[in-house]
Amino acid sequence: MGELDQRLRALISDRFDLAEVAGACGRNGRPLASYDALTFGDYVSVLRNEHCWQQLGWPLDQKAFTRRLDEIRKVRNDLMHFNPDPIPPLAVEQIRAVIDILRSYSD
Repeated sequence: MGELDQRLRALISDRFDLAEVAGACGRNGRPLASYDALTFGDYVSVLRNEHCWQQLGWPLDQKAFTRRLDEIRKVRNDLMHFNPDPIPPLAVEQIRAVIDILRSYSD
């Protein structure tokens, strides 16, 4: 999960300026002081933003990709809030698949 978070933050910080990110995440007036303050939900919001997605130029289905990220966000939130259940095997596969996509398009 840590690698996924790092790759998403690096992608966003490398491709978009902070003001653009703050506008895309719809933080309801909450300021964004740095990229380090981004939440996983913010990553999803930025990548759901049509303008930001177009800047990436990825030949992927935006809705499918961000839907998958949102599913992973829910698993991550369970994990971070000390849910005693292990991460389901399907979720582990989904996380690995998204990391592979990020590696291939970001490296």
